[in-house]
Amino acid sequence: MDIGIRIRSIRTQQGRTLEDVAQACECSKSLLSKIETGKVVPALATLSKIANALGVRISTLLEDGENLEPADRKS
Repeated sequence: MDIGIRIRSIRTQQGRTLEDVAQACECSKSLLSKIETGKVVPALATLSKIANALGVRISTLLEDGENLEPADRKS
């Protein structure tokens, strides 16, 4: 699963809109949509903002597994 698909999966599981997450991470809705569809590869700084907005670790967005735990949960 790629980064964009993971972002969309987490966002939809949380019941959040593109606009909500875009505002929370201070990026445009258009950019977030392009990241989710794989048209744009986000910079690390942007990826960090998205992870924070979603409440997950940045590693959750980067790993190949399907572990979508919130950032405050410990393994």
